[in-house]
Amino acid sequence: MAIIKGQIESLKKIKAELAKNGLSRFKSVKELNVFLENYEFEKDEFLIETELEFDEDIEKIRADRDKFQQDYNTSRTSESRVLNRRIESLTSRISELTLRNSNILLSMLNWLRIANLKIKKRKIEENFIIILNEQTKGIARRVNELNNTISDYTNNREKYISRRSKSFIDKLEKTKEIVESLYPYIAGAIGENLVVKEIKKLSDRNILLNDFNLRFDPPIYNKKENKRIQRVQIDHLLINNSGIFLIETKNWSKQSIVKVNLRSPVEQIRRSSYAMFVTLNSSSKKNKFKLTSHHWGEKQIPIRNVIVMINHKPKEKFKFVDVKTLNELNNYVSFFDKVFDNSDVALISKHLNKMNHHSINSQ
Repeated sequence: MAIIKGQIESLKKIKAELAKNGLSRFKSVKELNVFLENYEFEKDEFLIETELEFDEDIEKIRADRDKFQQDYNTSRTSESRVLNRRIESLTSRISELTLRNSNILLSMLNWLRIANLKIKKRKIEENFIIILNEQTKGIARRVNELNNTISDYTNNREKYISRRSKSFIDKLEKTKEIVESLYPYIAGAIGENLVVKEIKKLSDRNILLNDFNLRFDPPIYNKKENKRIQRVQIDHLLINNSGIFLIETKNWSKQSIVKVNLRSPVEQIRRSSYAMFVTLNSSSKKNKFKLTSHHWGEKQIPIRNVIVMINHKPKEKFKFVDVKTLNELNNYVSFFDKVFDNSDVALISKHLNKMNHHSINSQ
């Protein structure tokens, strides 16, 4: 199995964007795609759960209301009995004092007592309901509050469900917006991951460096195109006994291939190839490494440029660049004659891996 080093660039960008937006729920590209496919289902499922929870809350409030209503009824019955017993007691006392045989002085005193008792009795009888309401007003108020809540929740059910679900739905929609904005990276990650899986099928004489990056100080000057190259980024850099393969992956549709406003991958990989050729043949001590000797002289490192098209590829041929489908890739990189032994492959790989993601002196 081929040796794989480094993480694909698109996946790095996806992780960085997710982290920047505080999204930790996604652990893979597959999970991102599943989220987009199931977005409406997840939204509807949450709304259904919110509705069920809301209805359960109403039932709990009704149960509380019923309990307080029962307490209210029990309390009124109990208070009614207390007041009735008080009236009966006063009636009995009035009757008792009325039947007493007393002298004039005591009769006058009894009359005053009876009058006072009758006033108390009449006051209770006339204010019976008022007193009863006063004794039970706390529970009555609670029952009324719960009834109002039930009525409000029932009449404005949709409003409350919408209010309860707003935070989650807003977050879900924002997540969808962020994930959809990552679609070009997702498509790229899928394509690059397929290339890595395909390369893995090769022997361990193949070493793949993912997301190869170099900065040049000073920039490399391409005299032919009159352009300066400050940095290169290569999706995959494969080293084996046949040399170095610069691999760019494009997970493009047929429509994307014919779009004139998309940057040419041929131009992109040729630019990178030129910079790599200059770098590997630079006289700088930092970039110098010694391959096994050949009696004819110093060996040159072959650099081949490959664009891997995941879905479709153009029919045209291009100078210095081969365009292959995923199924053609392994046969292509295995086709060329071996020009390096395994120690050379290890040396080139070690050198390039050390250079990766660094700034080098191009002079």
